[in-house]
Amino acid sequence: TIYNVTLSSKTKPQYPWTQGCRFYALNALLLLDTPGEYFLDRDSGDLFFYPPAPLLKSDEIFVSFLQNIVHASGANHTSFIDLTFAYSRSTAVAFHGISNLSLQNVTIANSGGGCLQISGSTSSITNSILHGCGGYGIQISG
Repeated sequence: TIYNVTLSSKTKPQYPWTQGCRFYALNALLLLDTPGEYFLDRDSGDLFFYPPAPLLKSDEIFVSFLQNIVHASGANHTSFIDLTFAYSRSTAVAFHGISNLSLQNVTIANSGGGCLQISGSTSSITNSILHGCGGYGIQISG
């Protein structure tokens, strides 16, 4: 199988394309030697992190083990106003089989998957911001 790969300089990959390189080893403590890398010991839960730049006392670090921040099924007449949802490993905010959902002035950010997933009817999203979505911004069905 031949794949057409397009490289873009807009977002640099963490591990750049190297001619002849067949694989990269990830999550190995012995290989933690470059700023921006980390190692997670899944048995102990310890996270070893080599920051991309020196950390200041005022810097904040966020680590999330949440798959979803909000996950609702079958809800009706539900509103979220002036809230921020951030840092999830999968889809940040997911609604299934919902009706009459209203999201107003909401920020959804930094998800490993999509930011917002809605299936249902009669829903609205107004004056809201989505960014840092790993998979998609909004997925709507129904």
